[in-house]
Amino acid sequence: MQGELAQLISLTSYGNEYLKSGNLPLFYYPEHHTFKFCRLVEFVIAGDRGASYELVWAENPLSWFEKLKQEGCSGLKLYYQRSDPHPLAQEHQLIAFIGGGGRWLIETEINGQAQYWLKRWELTNREDPEQKIWTVHYMRLEEKVPPVNQHFEIDEVKIEFESLLTTLIDFCKRQDLPQWGPVFLSGKNILTSPMAFPENHDLDLLVNKNYTHVAQQLLYAIDESWVFGGMGSWNDIGFEDVAVQKEYDELSGRLYAVMMKGIIAVVNSICP
Repeated sequence: MQGELAQLISLTSYGNEYLKSGNLPLFYYPEHHTFKFCRLVEFVIAGDRGASYELVWAENPLSWFEKLKQEGCSGLKLYYQRSDPHPLAQEHQLIAFIGGGGRWLIETEINGQAQYWLKRWELTNREDPEQKIWTVHYMRLEEKVPPVNQHFEIDEVKIEFESLLTTLIDFCKRQDLPQWGPVFLSGKNILTSPMAFPENHDLDLLVNKNYTHVAQQLLYAIDESWVFGGMGSWNDIGFEDVAVQKEYDELSGRLYAVMMKGIIAVVNSICP
């Protein structure tokens, strides 16, 4: 899964665990894999000199969780808006790049009012020997507004996703795409299997105990089936046949859309 999005999921899920229990696994920050390439992850607010002047409100995710709890935050949710149409590329083609894709925010609710945290990733040291090349800031938007509480039904998204994966598997067979058919099949197996998840899969995006098995199936199937990358990825495929290209474009757009719905459905499922 794209790194910015994986980190948003992680922050929201582990933040809710801290608000609920006051505890976090010792490995979480900075050891969690969503921070692997980050030199620091800070949370900032606008200073008195205006929006262009920022103050560090929390120096890392653990401090952020603690301060939110002190302020009486009742929960964290994800909020997603599709990006405006781009003349040269679709959103699922742009998400492979830092800053690409739609607009994702973390919604924090305090005393019935919501504030939103907007991510900003900056490449600060490409040559870092430990590959800590990114500096990440989450900027608090000052408006206090009624919570949106974006929500989709997990069971409905799961049915839609399973049907689409079946269609994609068939498309890969018809178009002789042996690299991609097994990816979609693996995702479908995670989505539908009543058994435990494969041991080689990253299963720490969520605090799993807080989510139903069906919710976990949906998120980890999305992660397993994620194909939207750069050069050499699913996004890099093209067809000479106009009809086949049209079908591929349509399926790609539908896959991306259902994945976005699925992420919201799962992550926000534990908050009323």
